[in-house]
This record gives sequence, C-alpha cells and structure tokens, in this order.
Amino acid sequence: MRNHRHTLLFTMLTVALSSTVVSAEEKAPKEVGTTRVVVAALKDDRVAEEAATSLVQVTSETMERIGATNLSNALRYEPGITIDSSASGRIDDIKIRGVGGDRVMVAVDGAPLPKAFSFPGGYTELGQGYFDIDAMKSIDIIKGPVSMLYGSSALAGGIFMQTKDPIDFIQEGRRTGFEIKTGYNSVDRDQLITGTAAAKFTDELSAFVRASFRKHYERENYYGKAYSESELGANRKNPNPSESNIKNILTKVVYEPNAEHEFSLSYEAYQDKTWDKGLSVITSHVMGMPSQPKYLERSSDLKTERQQINLRHEFESATPMFDKGHWMTYYQTTKAKQNVDELRQNFGSPARPPRPAVAPHLEDRWRTSHFDNDQFGFNAEFNKDLMLGSIAHELTYGANYKHQKVKTLRLGDTINSETGLSKEPAGAFPTKSFPDSKVQEYGLFVQDRIGFLDNTIEVIVGLRYDHYSLKVKQGGAYIDGNLGTLAPTGMNKDNLSKRLAVLYYPTDNHTLYANYAEGFKAPSFTAVNMGFANLAQGYATRSNPNLKPEKSKTFELGWNYNDDINTASVAAFYTRYNDFIEEMVYQGIDKETGLMTYQSTNLDKTHIYGLEAKTSLRILELQNGDGELRFNGAVAYAKGKDDKTKEPIDSVEPLTAVLGLSYAYSDTAYVGLNWKLSKGKKDSQISEGLRKDGVKMPGYGTLDLIAEYKPTENIRVNAGIYNLLDKKHWNWGGRMGKMSNAALDRATQPGINAGISVTVNF
Repeated sequence: MRNHRHTLLFTMLTVALSSTVVSAEEKAPKEVGTTRVVVAALKDDRVAEEAATSLVQVTSETMERIGATNLSNALRYEPGITIDSSASGRIDDIKIRGVGGDRVMVAVDGAPLPKAFSFPGGYTELGQGYFDIDAMKSIDIIKGPVSMLYGSSALAGGIFMQTKDPIDFIQEGRRTGFEIKTGYNSVDRDQLITGTAAAKFTDELSAFVRASFRKHYERENYYGKAYSESELGANRKNPNPSESNIKNILTKVVYEPNAEHEFSLSYEAYQDKTWDKGLSVITSHVMGMPSQPKYLERSSDLKTERQQINLRHEFESATPMFDKGHWMTYYQTTKAKQNVDELRQNFGSPARPPRPAVAPHLEDRWRTSHFDNDQFGFNAEFNKDLMLGSIAHELTYGANYKHQKVKTLRLGDTINSETGLSKEPAGAFPTKSFPDSKVQEYGLFVQDRIGFLDNTIEVIVGLRYDHYSLKVKQGGAYIDGNLGTLAPTGMNKDNLSKRLAVLYYPTDNHTLYANYAEGFKAPSFTAVNMGFANLAQGYATRSNPNLKPEKSKTFELGWNYNDDINTASVAAFYTRYNDFIEEMVYQGIDKETGLMTYQSTNLDKTHIYGLEAKTSLRILELQNGDGELRFNGAVAYAKGKDDKTKEPIDSVEPLTAVLGLSYAYSDTAYVGLNWKLSKGKKDSQISEGLRKDGVKMPGYGTLDLIAEYKPTENIRVNAGIYNLLDKKHWNWGGRMGKMSNAALDRATQPGINAGISVTVNF
C-alpha cells in the first residue's frame, strides 16, 4: 500500500516539475526580488524592520505556494510558532515561544475569535478554528506580548488575519474579475473548491462575493489513514476515522468617495461539521479502571459556526488632532454544538447496603454540549506626525470596546438498556459548565515614536489602560445541575501595560533595537466560575473572584537587515510570566461539606528565554536577472523554567530550524526544497512528571518539495510533496502525555504525502 502511495506522489511531482521547466522557457521575463513589508498589525504603517519586535507576515501568495490548507501548515516553516491540532483538524492550542492556552490573541479583520473551550471528561472539546484560511489575504504574527496595542489575551503574542479585498480579484484595467480554485491533498484527502466574483461598478465602488467548500477526512499518521487498520482499542496504531465538511461565504463592499476616505462593509459566514468515531477506546474501560464499564461503541459530531459583520472607515485628513486613522465596528456570533454517543458494557456490582446488587447490562450514554459567544466591538485609532524643534514625533492613539455574552448548556443521560431506566442522579441535567456571563472590556492607549538626529535614533514609548468586567447570572441550571457548587461571582479588574523601545539605524539597511513590553490576560469566565460537581463522587468546584490577571514582561534585543533583495534578522528574548492561571486545581477537603474541592488558582513565576534568527539571501542571479537562486533559513531556540519548582516548562518546543533552497523565474515558475529539523529533547528539558511516565522526544528532519507554475497569466498550478523521505517523526505537542507504544504510534505525523491546487482567474 505504501509503495503504491509513493508511486502516486512521485507521479504528481514529476508533472509539476516538468511543467515548471517549460514555463521558464516560454514566459515573458519579469523582475524578481524581495520587498519590504508593511505590517498592519503594528498600527503605525511601519515596515517590519522598524517594528522593534519579532514578527512574521505570511501572504496569500506564500500560502498558495506552500500548499496551506489550514493555519498549521500555513505556518509550518515558521519556527517558534506551534499549532497543535487533532487528527480531525480541530485546533487545540496555539503557542508562541512555548506559551499557549489561549494566551495568544487570534483575530480576523480586527475581531478577536473566542477562546478554545474544553470541559473535563472528554465530552466537550471545542477548538479555535472558526475561519477559512483560504479567505485570508495575509497573516501577521507578533511574537511576544502586545497588550499595549491589543489589551487582554495578547500575553504571549498575536495572530492577526486579514480577509481579501475586491481589488485582489480584479486585474488592472478591468471592471470585473472571477476566480475558480480547486485543490486536493492526500494527507487528509482534502478536497477544496472555491468560486469568486468581483466587480468594480464605478471608480469609487467595488465588491466581491466568495464561496468555498472543503471536505476532508482524518489526517493520516505515519501508518496511514483510519480504515487501513482493523484493530480496535488501545493497541490501535492508525488514527480514528473522521470526516469534516466546511463551508464559508465571504462578501465585501468597498466605497472610496475620494482619495482621503475608504469605507468597507464585509460579511462572513463559516460552518464546520465534523464526525468522528473513537475506535481507539473500544474495549477499554472508563478511566482505565477494570471495575468501570467497557466501551463498545463511541462516536461524536461537532458543528461550529461563526458569522461576522464588519464596518470599517479609513481616512487621511490633516487636522490638529490627527493626520489619518480609522474606526471599525463589528458584530460576531459563534456557536458550537457537540454530541457524544457511547454504548458501554456494565459488568454489574454486588449488593452494598443500602445499595442493591446491579446485574450486568448494556448502557447507552449520550452528552450534548452547547457553547454560544455573541460579541460586539468598536475600535478607533488615530495617527499624528509632529515636529517639535528638531525632534520628530509619530503619535498613535486610540480606544476599543468589546462586549461578550457567553452561554453554555450540557444535556445528557445514561440509560440501562435492560430496564430502559435512567442511571443519572436526579437533577444532573440540564447543567452548565459555567454560568451565563457578560464580559465587558475597554481600553485606551497612546504610543509615541520619537525621532532624534534626523531619525537615526528612535524611541518608542507606549502606555495602555484596560478595564475588564465580568457579570454572571445567578441560579438556574448552573446551580441546579452542579449541586454542591457555590454561587458564581463576578469580577472587575484594571491594568496598565507599558512599552519602551529604542531603535538605531546605522545605515539605511541595518536596524538595531532593544524592546521592553508588558502583556496581561484577564481571568476568563471559565477560570472564575467552573461548574463541575458530583455529590455521589464527593467533589465540587468553587468560584475564585480573587484571581489575579496573568502578566508578562519581555526584554528583547535584535538586529534587522534589508537591502530590498536580501533580508536577515536576529533576536534574543527573555520573558518573565507571573500569576499563570491553572483551572481545576485540587484544594483539599472542605471542612463544612466534606467534599473534595477544586478551584482555579494563580501559579508562581516562570520564565522563558531564547534566540531566533531568519534570513533570505539571493545566491545567484540567473537568466539576465529574470531568475534567481535563493537560500532561506530560520531557527528558533527557547528554554523555560518554573521559578519555584525549578522544573522545565514542557510547552516549550525543542530547537527547530528550517533550511530552504529555491529557484524562481520571474512570476512564472518556482521550485523550493525545504528541510525542517527538530532537535530531540534531553531528559533535563522535560519535567519530572513526564519523565516518570517515560516521555521522550527524538529529533527528526523532514524534506519538502514545492513547485508553482503559471502557464498563462490567468492560470496558476501549485504542487508539493511533503516529508519526501518518508521520515517517521512526532511533533512535541502531539507526543506529550502519550505513554503506551500504541498511543505514540497514533501520535506520529504523516509520512510522505502530496497536494496540488489549480487557480484560474478571468
């Protein structure tokens, strides 16, 4: 089977490469080379080299070229950024420099996405993937805290995505534009088709509508797809089967009445339906205890939806208060519903007075979880350039407001198949994982970029004030379904975030910088109030209104180089984190109730430090300047430690590097070879708890080959073969916590796989 797969993949590669060679001979030459990139997430229209922080921008052209079908493989060549996802495609965690757990802000067109949400017991697992990566024009990633610009949740950094505009589909000199794209990836049998229609009705008014449909199955591991193996239970090596159908509609209208003003109105509707079967738990016992029932069947389905309406106004008009700026308002609603169905074999139990004997029987168990998040927001930002004597000032200031309504509901039952009677305690359902909550956040910020000595030296000073308010609904299913849990509580918190940076430009191509920045994350509604109680089992949760916000302070030194052809950067960082919040921490036995008590709590200080470097160098200029051979490289090293226990921080990734060699001919052909290397983790880099479980992390190296060919101006073909040498390997995030050999096998990353897409514009 694997030999057949190898033959198929190499056939696809041969077709792509042969097409590339032809293109180099037939296409009219165009200029090649790199350019400086303006990063919108910085809020001051500065290029990346002037940011005084580490950042990455991934454009839609790059995503097409590397065959990105989701956020994980869109960032596959960016060390220091980790996307942990399940085999079914659910995004479980996003980490920057080893810190995740919803401490990285993720936003689409300025609207933050809801946090990932899970509930103990495995019946509620909701990720953060409420978006279609193919609809994105660019992805900006800022490494390190950016709370001074974005407020809460940007503790470790941020990922800011911008959707496409009408102009991206309309060729110069035309009034209309159409695009059709189709693609296939073997790793999860991903099938994509999109259609776009755009029009420029007048010189001032343009619009587009885009619809996409994607269907994929479980992501293969090294051993193949789900049904390549018939084994059930804990010894299963292949992934569990799953199927996902994703639909996305995006439309945007842009109105430019003159050169000073631009209005845009967009609407996006995203839907993902996923089904999966838990074949790896079949025949195993609940909680791994032989006295507990045994799983005979287990399946789940998850439906996630997001709708967003966004109105934005950008303007340039010199006034005493500002030269340019923008305001935007948005409404976003996200909904998730997960159903889990189980058939269990209950072995019964002898009589234990006052409990009677229970005869062996089958039981049907089901759980349904709802999660709804409605969000309204408003942002306004302004820029003003001033000269005070010989000193230049670039002022950026603004305000934002965000209001969320968050609800959850859990339903369920366990039925004795012999008697038809429920086995659930009276009043167990309906229940809520947390009380209905309203969260209000508002912030004010100001930043001044001060230039000295003809802007050879710049100093950035920034300050932000944030207020966070949590209000909860008392009573109802939260209390009735969690007997023993105390009444929920609200919260009000304030925070000041500061930033200070110094940049020095010895030449036009070189930048040296030092940066100090602070981040914070307000306690989430689930951390303050979590409903999880069972009097029969003797445990209950407690609210904690005294939780402190999580905070971070980072110090970074860096160097950037850009001569419009070659780029290079080096950054060294040290970040200290205070008051990390851990949910559901055992607190002991409550003296009044006798119940085991769990509560969210703040942890002690931790720190992470590291070094990152990146470069893109032209090695050779070929074919009269129309072609080039280029070296691309990136490396990220980080190390973290808990200041109290002196234990290493397990979420930190091992040393990772990406080395690439590429050939490009004009805008017609591209071939790239990328070698990703990850060093194994030493025992000293793994916490004692994981070491006792036998967790290890071997190093690996994988080789990818990607190609792009444009036979005409309107047709683009992208193809790639990934893990070309069919290397068995693991990602660190997927290997942690896997103790059995079979679980490690299921956690392997895919072997050799391929993808291809064709885009037609007309």
